Amino acid sequence: MLKDYLAIIPARSGSKRILRKNTVLLAGKPLIAYTIDAALQSLKLTRVIVSTDDLEIAEISQKYGAEIPFLRPSEFAQDQSSMSAVVSHALESLAKEAADMDGVVILQPTAPFRTGKHIDEAIDLFEKSLADTVTAVCLAEQHPFYAWTLSNGELAPFFSLKHQTISRNDLPSVFYENGAIYVINKAVLNSGTIYGEKIVAYPMKLSDSVDIDTPMDLLWAQFIMNSEPRYLEEPNG
Repeated sequence: MLKDYLAIIPARSGSKRILRKNTVLLAGKPLIAYTIDAALQSLKLTRVIVSTDDLEIAEISQKYGAEIPFLRPSEFAQDQSSMSAVVSHALESLAKEAADMDGVVILQPTAPFRTGKHIDEAIDLFEKSLADTVTAVCLAEQHPFYAWTLSNGELAPFFSLKHQTISRNDLPSVFYENGAIYVINKAVLNSGTIYGEKIVAYPMKLSDSVDIDTPMDLLWAQFIMNSEPRYLEEPNG
């Protein structure tokens, strides 16, 4: 039986490192448009909405095919606004329209290389694993065992000097969330969080995991778009 999944793209107007980040052009197209395109290409999403406090973002989103059923109040569009609060507001605004949804899929608009195929694979994993939350991850480029702290100009190992000397090949693989996809059981969201007890990872390649937060990220994304696929091959593991 087909299930209903609501996609929510959170896109507030405020951004400090890149001015009006969600509308900035990447290869001639607004950044948020890549996420809307991916969501509309998904075969499993029932509905795609953008939660925004900004009229320009709303207009662009509608142009590329997303729904704007409401404008987000400013209190849910601050730096300190939590993702769970933003999603809860969206669900409350949709009320009866979202009552029959089996799950919510959060797609952050700063991940231009996430595709409809990625979204569908994450939803498949959510269903097969019976997860509370599926979150997209990628391999960490820098291992946390090699991290240092700095105090009064002096370095100290974050873990220990022993950890600092272990070969990377002997260390456990470490992953971090790339922010591209969250698939969440609606009951979990009703409890005020996006993470349930059973959290399952959906791994993605580093080149698909670019999260645009700084001008350097934007330059890197532009480089990837202009690169031949062979230059983006990644080792397994």
